[in-house]
Amino acid sequence: MMGNDGELNALKERIVRQLEGFYNGQNWVADNLEKKIFSLTPIVVMKKVEGYSHSIAELVRHITIWRNFVVQKLVGNDGYDIEIDSSSDWPGPEEWDITREEFDACHQNMINAISNFPVERLNTKVPGRDIHLFFLLMESLNMIIIIMDRLVLFSQPSIN
Repeated sequence: MMGNDGELNALKERIVRQLEGFYNGQNWVADNLEKKIFSLTPIVVMKKVEGYSHSIAELVRHITIWRNFVVQKLVGNDGYDIEIDSSSDWPGPEEWDITREEFDACHQNMINAISNFPVERLNTKVPGRDIHLFFLLMESLNMIIIIMDRLVLFSQPSIN
C-alpha cells in the first residue's frame, strides 16, 4: 500500500507538522486555530446557524471525540470504539471552557501518539473497522480543515 519506512517516517513527520501548523497558525490556509477557539464566547459557539445541523461547540466536541478515537487506536487501545450517530458520537454541549480544554488536550495527545507511533503499523486495519490507520491520520487533517472553515463561517458578525 505505501512506501518504505523512511518514506513513511517522512509522511508521519509531515502530518505532525501540518496538524501543528493548523493549530498554531503556521500554515497558508487560515488563522491560528487554538487562538480562534479560545477567543470565541459561549454565545457564539452555542448558536446554531441556519442551514447547518450543529453549532461550533457541538462540532468541536464531535471532532475532539473522533480525534481521541484516532489517539486510542494509535496507542493500541483496540477495544475503544464509537458508534456512529450515537450520543457518544455527537455528545450534548458542555461548558465551553471544558470543551476548549478537552480540544487542546486531545491535540497534544494526538501529536504525541503520532510521533511515537511505529510507522510499520500504518498499513494495519483498525480493529472493528474496514479502514487503515493511515486513513485515520489523513481524516484527522480533514477534521481540522472542516472545523477551521466552520469557525470562520459561524463567527462572522453578520451571522451572530
